[in-house]
Amino acid sequence: KILSWVFIPFFLKFLLERIALVIEKSSILFIAYGGGVILKIALNFIIIPIWNYKGVGFTTLITESLIVAYILFYTRKDMQRLYEKPVKKDFTGKSLFFYEER
Repeated sequence: KILSWVFIPFFLKFLLERIALVIEKSSILFIAYGGGVILKIALNFIIIPIWNYKGVGFTTLITESLIVAYILFYTRKDMQRLYEKPVKKDFTGKSLFFYEER
């Protein structure tokens, strides 16, 4: 039951990961995933002896949610700039989105 809730942070993490890559903030992803691995290992050592297999789902949910929160916190200003920029069109008339660092 706990693992079914993990799909929400997984989905949000996927979207935010793509946005972070578009705005060239891959260092944020490195820090988020590195911190997530360390946190998950530490929580597993603490919670699994107490809650057994249910602890794995709980630590996964906590870790993934914190990764999403971290990525969202450090990319929110840049995401606003993505929506402020006008849409440019290429020679075929397709819309293109460009991100320029300010």
